Order: sequence, then C-alpha cells, then structure tokens
Amino acid sequence: MKTTWTTIAVAISLAVAPATLSAQTPLGTAFTYQGQLRESGVRFTGTADMDFALFDAASVGNQVGSTIMLVAVAVTDGVFTVELDFGASAFNGDARWLEITVGIETLSPRQALNGTPYALQTRNLFVDEAGQVGIGTTTPASELDVAGTVTATAFVGDGSGLTGVSRAVSRESLDRIALLRWDPIIRSFPVAGFPFGVAFDGANIWMSNVGNDTVIKLRASDGVEQPGSPFTVGDGPLGMAFDGANIWVVNLFDHNVTKLRA
Repeated sequence: MKTTWTTIAVAISLAVAPATLSAQTPLGTAFTYQGQLRESGVRFTGTADMDFALFDAASVGNQVGSTIMLVAVAVTDGVFTVELDFGASAFNGDARWLEITVGIETLSPRQALNGTPYALQTRNLFVDEAGQVGIGTTTPASELDVAGTVTATAFVGDGSGLTGVSRAVSRESLDRIALLRWDPIIRSFPVAGFPFGVAFDGANIWMSNVGNDTVIKLRASDGVEQPGSPFTVGDGPLGMAFDGANIWVVNLFDHNVTKLRA
C-alpha cells in the first residue's frame, strides 16, 4: 500500500534568543515552524527527512530564497518543530507560502505564512541581514535609508555630517546654529541707548534702542554695524517684526509704527 504523507501548520513563531545572550544581540531572521505530520491518516512517530521551500504563490509561482533541507527531524505523535531561516530579504511585505517535502513526496497544499514571520518586516519598514534599515526601500544602502520625503519637528546635532544640503540652509548657517545651541555666549556686541526689541531679516540683526529712539542694524555674521545705522524712529521704540522685505517698529509713546526697508 502506498504511504501518503500529510501535514498541517500548528504554530509559527519567531525564534527567541536564549536569555543568557547580551541585550544587544540581534533577534535574527529565523522563525519556528511547528506542524503535524500524518502517515496514511495516522499521526506519525519517528524521524523524517524534510525539505522546506518558500514560494510567492499558493501554487506554481516562484521560489523565494534557497531550500532548507533537514535530516532526521524528530516527530512525536505527529508533532514536529523546526527552525527555519530564509533570511530577511525573503519577507518584503508580499504573501509567502511554505512548501514541505517529506522524503521524496512534496506535500500539498502549501502552507500560508501569516502574521508572525512578518514581524521581521513591519509594513513599509525593511531590515536587511546586516541590520540596515530601509523605509520605502528593500535595498537600504546605509544604516537608515529613506526613499521619500522626511518630515521632522526638530533637528538635533551640529550637522557636521550632512551633505547635499539645499542652499536655503547652508553649511555656514548650520555651524552658527550649532554654536548658538551649545555655547551659552559666543560674543557680546556693544549697542547704544536702552536695547529692547530685536528682529532678524535673514542676514542682519535689527535692535531698537528705547533710550535714544533709534534702531541699529548689525550684520549677523560678525556684529558689524551696517551703513545708514542707526535709524531714527518714533518715541519709545519697542517691538519689532520682519515681513520678508521690511522692518516694522512699534513706537510706544507716539502711538504709531515706523517702516524701514530691510
């Protein structure tokens, strides 16, 4: 009588590293597959040679990665457990099916891999076997490779390793940002009167002097006072604002504002 093998998936889970390993040890890409094997309908006990292959379709399709060949897999009352590792690249977010061969008989149907093995890749996040992370790409070329636009609410660091920065934010500007961030006082510049309001036009610092009703204009890079400065404004200049082309000065005691071309 011909022997017929059948198997069903019992459980699929990530292989967990032993607790004695360092906390920095990567989890790896292996997962545990537990199945039930029957011989002519009866739960099998003994050992069996098994091959495991990954495919991108429930039938026919293309094989993904290499075949894993295991010899003398222990089976008890029909239950066997194996650890499989097809590599991180095998799970790119597309559906996968596991084809099992016992001895020389390829079992049907293939077993769909759902859920847990895909914890290796979360939605559009991909981690290769070198630990490089890709977002929107399955071929990361660095520790973090993002395909697309990155939106952030804060920038932390001095920008020393940045390349390809738009001229709108120059290397020199980043250096100044770093200085202002880490050094409490870089340099002090003397100004006349009673300095109060301040505005920045992208290249110069404008400061109101309540004591002498003027506004001074200093070059931001070195604090040098610019031609035409100081500018006489109204009585009691306080708040200041830059509108992209002009400096507006609030004159408290004159109850008006002065407009200066930046």
